[in-house]
Amino acid sequence: MHFAEAVAAFEIQLKANQRSRHTVRSYLRDLRMLRGWLERKGKSLDVGMLTPTTLCEFAASRAATHQEDGSPRKPGSIDKIKMSVRAFFGFLNDAGLIPTNPARILKYRRGRERVLEVLTADECQRLLRAATGAHGARDAMILDLLLRTGIRLESLVGLDVEDVRLAEKRLMVRHQKGGRAGRSRSRRSGRRPRPRRGSATRGSPPRARRSRRSTRARSWKCGCSKRASSSKARRTRRSRRWPRRSAGRRQSTGSCSSG
Repeated sequence: MHFAEAVAAFEIQLKANQRSRHTVRSYLRDLRMLRGWLERKGKSLDVGMLTPTTLCEFAASRAATHQEDGSPRKPGSIDKIKMSVRAFFGFLNDAGLIPTNPARILKYRRGRERVLEVLTADECQRLLRAATGAHGARDAMILDLLLRTGIRLESLVGLDVEDVRLAEKRLMVRHQKGGRAGRSRSRRSGRRPRPRRGSATRGSPPRARRSRRSTRARSWKCGCSKRASSSKARRTRRSRRWPRRSAGRRQSTGSCSSG
């Protein structure tokens, strides 16, 4: 099967699964990059003839690791290209168009977590004051909404008048990433509150849940179960009671023998 025919079938599959147009455009752009590299290297454009070695060579080439101006790509951008290649050949394998998936060997790089850069309070005020002109009030409101809620641009553009609930201080977001159904967002937090780990459910206090978990962890850490610890405690209580009774019995026996 020719590369162009396979890409066309993959595009139909993405649209059938209701992927967003931005996702489809990103996949097709990465696949055009792969096809250009195959043509420059004189490789076969038959998807059934591509091997894992060929795809690894593409992932390690400058076409995937560097941009057109020669600057290196970020690890996240390289992983996105690998993800597009894996999704493409995974679809061909699942559809029965190729016997095996040669892109299964491509792995993602586990890099460090990116530290988010946020604006300070002074920078936010300067940004809001920069909204001037005929539509300055509208632009300032849009910027303030973006800063306070973290709403996506597509969701912001899709807001209607009835979606803004001033009395409840909430927004009804109807358009989300990937075409998912929307939900209400608070103006203060920007997201729904989630229950904390170990929080109370069904009327149980959080401290009781944490104490049971910590007690169980301590019992397993010392190498004994809760049943063993409870039996040991019963033996300890017996040993505290029995010496007095046994001593009394020995005294009474001795008095009888002496008499």
